[in-house]
Amino acid sequence: MVGCEKMDLDVTNTNTPSRDQVEQGVNDVATLNNYVGLVGGSVNTWYLSMYSNDNPSWMMNVMADNSTCSWGNFGMRDTSSEPRVSWNNSPQYSNETMTRNFWTNLYSNNTQINIVIKNIETLKNSSEDLNQDDLYAVEAMAYFIKAMTYGNIGLVFDQGYIVEPETDVNVEPVSYSEMINEAVVNLEKAIEVCDNHDFTMPSGWLPVVDQTLTNIEFKKMASSYAARFLSYAPRNAEENENVNWDKVVQFATDGISQDLSILMDDVTWYNFYVTYLVYNGWGRIDMRVINMLDPNTPATWPEDATSLPESTSDDARLLSDFEYLSSNNFRPERGIYHYSSYRYARYDEYVSEWTTPLPEFMVEENRLLKAEALAHKGNLSEAASIINSGTRVTRGGLTPISSGATKEEVLNAIHYERNIELILTGQGIQFYEMRKNDLLQKGTVNHFPVPGQQLDVLLLPNYTFGGSIGIPGIDYSDKGWK
Repeated sequence: MVGCEKMDLDVTNTNTPSRDQVEQGVNDVATLNNYVGLVGGSVNTWYLSMYSNDNPSWMMNVMADNSTCSWGNFGMRDTSSEPRVSWNNSPQYSNETMTRNFWTNLYSNNTQINIVIKNIETLKNSSEDLNQDDLYAVEAMAYFIKAMTYGNIGLVFDQGYIVEPETDVNVEPVSYSEMINEAVVNLEKAIEVCDNHDFTMPSGWLPVVDQTLTNIEFKKMASSYAARFLSYAPRNAEENENVNWDKVVQFATDGISQDLSILMDDVTWYNFYVTYLVYNGWGRIDMRVINMLDPNTPATWPEDATSLPESTSDDARLLSDFEYLSSNNFRPERGIYHYSSYRYARYDEYVSEWTTPLPEFMVEENRLLKAEALAHKGNLSEAASIINSGTRVTRGGLTPISSGATKEEVLNAIHYERNIELILTGQGIQFYEMRKNDLLQKGTVNHFPVPGQQLDVLLLPNYTFGGSIGIPGIDYSDKGWK
């Protein structure tokens, strides 16, 4: 430092490059073939950001009391402790990667996709003899992946950043509801491409089972995700009443007509979310869920019990989807409220073979989204009909609900199916269902703050939610099923 005082140095700060400098080289090779590969990689990144190593899937499932686990992995023990405590948003916290890596993986993916979107019009207007199938598949999927970034940030965090190809570095954060709206806007752009062009997605992008992703099928897929984002965004029951249910009906009506299942290969396609909440010795099904199946079984583990007898249910899925366990392996000093007499067995084939299909978006979920929207719009008979023609009856063997069912009865049936039929079929479904109905245990975080490491990078003060920190009913639950 002393030596430099005697010199007149002209040094370029390479740590503050312009956007053009960052993208230099990428744009020089902006060919359709390059973008086919880039977008294909982004599809895989999106999926693994949801279900690979570090993400909030496990925490949300145990906070929803859908699964239970006392092990310290993936933040499950800390976030499901009773009474609930605030989320530790320190960059030094051992489980901070559960939110930080999820956030950075999604936004890193968004950066890649922005390069594609920025140059897609240039490609369309070039003199190159383009493969029209690939061209419009790239455009539609690019908007879809952008929507997955915004939508999942909006579902999981209290705020986020809308970063477009032309966005300046000094972007301001927006609320979770604005993130959800922007996700829907991008899904509508993808749908518009599907409406105006015939194409087939490259088979290597997304290994879906028993279907080919043509523009027609991809429109269904994008529509279902739009319905999912809109329905699951509310932080409480009051917000839930104000969802744009007309749009949910529209999107769900245009949505998937068969399960969106992805073939795992245990190399580039795998799902740790299912693995660690199904595999023997790890997560179990919370007693709250078993109580839904059998009201004679306690919803919380009795203080004086070491084991519980096998439950019985009118719902056939208790026997087909769950396995009874006569003992517990969780450590009692961590809270016997973690104890459970059942594990989830529906996906045992996956945790033994590792190369089987797993559902990412069930057609039953889409049906329930439509039924829910119709119920909020007052069309109870049609909502009841949708429920009665679905898994409640076909797999569960339960008595159909009455065609004259009340709104409360219809919504209770939907709540039941989301907790029983949709277990581990999509990130956070049960958490979002409990959150929007004010059923998360009191003090549970309703959403996570921007990761502490990111706040440090942005030179912003650290903050958090949960316990009693934040706005009651918005940032954390002030009610709860208990």
